[in-house]
Amino acid sequence: MQIKALFYFMGKGLEIVSRINEDFQEEFEDLDGIFQWHVEGVSMYLSANNGVFDSYLDAEHDEPTVIFTVEDHEKALEILKGEIDGTSAYMAGDLSITGDIQMGQKFGQVAEWLTEALSDLLS
Repeated sequence: MQIKALFYFMGKGLEIVSRINEDFQEEFEDLDGIFQWHVEGVSMYLSANNGVFDSYLDAEHDEPTVIFTVEDHEKALEILKGEIDGTSAYMAGDLSITGDIQMGQKFGQVAEWLTEALSDLLS
């Protein structure tokens, strides 16, 4: 349940930030792709079109640009909360990335922006 809730907040957060934050829009204006996530039977994907995101919970895309898979629930929470760097998780074998690795790295930048934007709202 925690993963599903986190996916929901991450997806909705990206939808909002990508539409209202001018710095985000400028940074990611050329970003196009499908970012698929699988964690312990829970799936979601994010669709980026010119840096504007839409999220799809409990869904799988037929042709994702990159697929992130995490088998361990606790590791997934740490990655999604930004407690563990995605690169470190990948190198440790906790995060599997299939498809366009560069897009996977780009998503790491997107996640950092989202974390910062949401923390600004909460402070």
